[in-house]
Amino acid sequence: MIGVALVVGFTALNLFHYMPTFLPESVNSRTGRTIALGVAVGFALVYTFIAWKLMNKPTNVDFLIATDSEMKKVNWTSRKDLIGSTKVVCIFMGLMAVFLFVCDILFSELFKLIHVLKFGYFGS
Repeated sequence: MIGVALVVGFTALNLFHYMPTFLPESVNSRTGRTIALGVAVGFALVYTFIAWKLMNKPTNVDFLIATDSEMKKVNWTSRKDLIGSTKVVCIFMGLMAVFLFVCDILFSELFKLIHVLKFGYFGS
């Protein structure tokens, strides 16, 4: 619900803010702001109604209840295992970055030697 409220609020605010720029020049600023306010409030009401209808369908509620019961069955990893796995992933990604960086340098120098590129990686 918080996500829906944020989307509705920010979209309505943007509609209110930018709507007067899309109105014809003949509409004065006070009337333009009134029209923008009406459009923003109308959008907020329609979007809120649609979101409420979608969130209160029995199939969606059953899905959320089933998801909650399945999440209670999950065997969560320990903090120690999580930290160890995170270290392995970070080290592996760092090594891959270094490997790709070296490959990039080598290929740019190779392409400079066979005159595909005018400048190598170091610009000379």
